[in-house]
Amino acid sequence: MTQTNNRQLVVSGSSQQLVTKAGSSHISRNPNYDEPELDYGGGGQPLVLKGRRPKPLPKGPRRKCVGHRSAAEGRKQLVIFAVDDSASMKRFEKCLAALEAMVETLYQMVLKGNGVSVFDVAIFKYGDKVFAVQENLLVPVDEVDEDTFVFQGNSGGTKIKLAMGFVEDLLVTYDQDVLAHNEDPERVPPPLVVLISDGYNGDGNPRPVAARIKEMPLSIGVSPIIATVGIEYGGGEPHVELMTDIASKDERGKPLYFDIQNAGELADVLATLGSSAATSATTLYQATKNQEKGANQ
Repeated sequence: MTQTNNRQLVVSGSSQQLVTKAGSSHISRNPNYDEPELDYGGGGQPLVLKGRRPKPLPKGPRRKCVGHRSAAEGRKQLVIFAVDDSASMKRFEKCLAALEAMVETLYQMVLKGNGVSVFDVAIFKYGDKVFAVQENLLVPVDEVDEDTFVFQGNSGGTKIKLAMGFVEDLLVTYDQDVLAHNEDPERVPPPLVVLISDGYNGDGNPRPVAARIKEMPLSIGVSPIIATVGIEYGGGEPHVELMTDIASKDERGKPLYFDIQNAGELADVLATLGSSAATSATTLYQATKNQEKGANQ
């Protein structure tokens, strides 16, 4: 066992587990690494990723640029996917549906760029703990290795507060390492967080964490957007009230909460959310409505 500042680092084989003073616990698994891949301090402390990490643009004088926010090669949109992998996801092969939906989503995100990567992504799963593979955290979408996706529905309960705390630290890291260095901050789209769950939260109240995320003072002058996805088929009973409270609201007060009734719908919604490059809750909601219209025609 190795002590690291405010936390204990337990290294066992290819699995590293970090336990914070607050009791948070996160695991990073990768057979190709001997050193700890994920240094997570919790409590709003910056997340330190070792090895691969986002490449910030060179620091230089910022230009005032009049124009709308849009995802492009020099101003990528970060999309974070927090995927429920609790025991209930094993029923009716919902974990397999989540895997297939993520693969389709990444494919659509790559296509959106027309040969140029316009998205950075972070993908992790959660249950009793947060499980993350370094290669899938804060990297260009076209560099994600789909073979590292493992959704098995074997991660215990559903700790949404824990997952949202991890999201918050990812955003702090990305803001410091990438967004703060962008020369056109007024044109960079806000990060998008997609939280997926099929069960009730078993981890205290995540609303304060979600509120901090939605009001986070990022270097680009806008705050992240949160969309929540509740898987309601196969015995799923997501906490709808909680999920709607966590979600961002559009200009009419409509929450970005999407209820999923079958596996195909999950793939459609995630692909639309991930590849929309939306710059506000309102435009994101409209993108999903347009997708529904197209599917029904």
